[in-house]
Amino acid sequence: MAYFISEQAAADIYWIYEQSKRQFGERAAGAYQVLLGEAVIFAAAHPQASPVRETPMGPVHVRYFGSHLLAYDIVDEDIIVQRVFHQGQDWGVGG
Repeated sequence: MAYFISEQAAADIYWIYEQSKRQFGERAAGAYQVLLGEAVIFAAAHPQASPVRETPMGPVHVRYFGSHLLAYDIVDEDIIVQRVFHQGQDWGVGG
């Protein structure tokens, strides 16, 4: 399976990197981006391994990693990462 990143998810990923860099330094921010990338690759390889959760954007699969989670859809043989949320974030508000 392949994966695709929505524009909103790309913005989320950039924001996470910038905030991590500011709070923890560039090295830690880069390491966290690797963790995020591994979560995406795992989700693409095993899309059904993550539970479905009802959200304001509709039902999505949810893959947890670190302090965040991926919200993704399965389309044919691929996944589309729709958003990347902090675990404590209010999904109704967005980001």
